[in-house]
Amino acid sequence: MAHPPVYHDPQFPPPFEPRPKIVAAVVWTQCLTVVMLVLTAVSFLVVKETVRGEAERLMHHDITGDFEIASGEIDLVVQGAFTAMAGFYVLLAACYALLAAFNSRGAPTARFLTLIMSWTAVGCCMPASFFTRLNRDFFAHRSLLPQDSGGMDYSNEANEWVVAATPQWVDVLDWVAVLLMVGGAFALISFLNFPAAKHYFRDR
Repeated sequence: MAHPPVYHDPQFPPPFEPRPKIVAAVVWTQCLTVVMLVLTAVSFLVVKETVRGEAERLMHHDITGDFEIASGEIDLVVQGAFTAMAGFYVLLAACYALLAAFNSRGAPTARFLTLIMSWTAVGCCMPASFFTRLNRDFFAHRSLLPQDSGGMDYSNEANEWVVAATPQWVDVLDWVAVLLMVGGAFALISFLNFPAAKHYFRDR
């Protein structure tokens, strides 16, 4: 039997529905991810010049000429691996923070965008991120070999010098951020599909 609709007097609005714990878990997962992403981005920027200097020291130890060309290659790797990644992590953190704020209020659009972002992360972005980091770590300490014609291309060597010059704690932060995003994406997908979460967002 269908229940008749319930009408509320505008002077007496319906009682506020408390936020379910599962939705609070969604918000806290996103906030924790924001903190980790910001910390990792800051670490990239803080050590950037130190890594550049140490990489150039390794460069002078390994080669006897073409210092200017090799130094330029190091600069390209540092800008790509540190400046670009820091900017990307800050942008990603801003998205997580914005979605966390709206998820906290029960905005259905925020739930939908969070699910889309999480499925995209699990299906596309995270496998590529894992492959990039594992590939970088695998080739980090291999011996320098003639990889060019004429000794004018030091791109592979520059990558090795930068990886070797990067402090281990920065790599650890980077891995923790990636693992948290992967685990967080699975958790968010599960949390947002709980009946209590669906009900909370549907009734906003």
